[in-house]
Amino acid sequence: MDHPKHIVSVLVSAINSSGQLLLYKNQYSGWNIPTGTVRNNESLRTASIRTTKEQTGINVKLLRFCGIFQNLKAGACHASFFARTLDKTLNTENSNDSLDAQFFPIGVAFRMISWKIYKQRLLYSLDDSSQPFFIEF
Repeated sequence: MDHPKHIVSVLVSAINSSGQLLLYKNQYSGWNIPTGTVRNNESLRTASIRTTKEQTGINVKLLRFCGIFQNLKAGACHASFFARTLDKTLNTENSNDSLDAQFFPIGVAFRMISWKIYKQRLLYSLDDSSQPFFIEF
């Protein structure tokens, strides 16, 4: 029997104590919320914390699981979490793909995210009334 293979990734919508959203910038997708692939034998929670730290230099505390986005064509599942940042100092020097990281008011951050799919994912992740969600596409 051939076992299916899926890509599992995480998305982290992280807010600081001032209510600003954490974004990072890379050369492929521009500004975005922290997102990354889950490694073998790694939990979704651990991957979320690691990914955010690697891309922004910021430690986070996960506050809630928001939901799952499943891309049927790509065989990918994306788990979304909402978090509170624990640090104030951003640092992308040790990141392999981050060009910058900053905090922005949510409205400004939303306009800075250039990919429509990530804007939609952010909206679901910030809307408590829609959680937990399961979105197939």
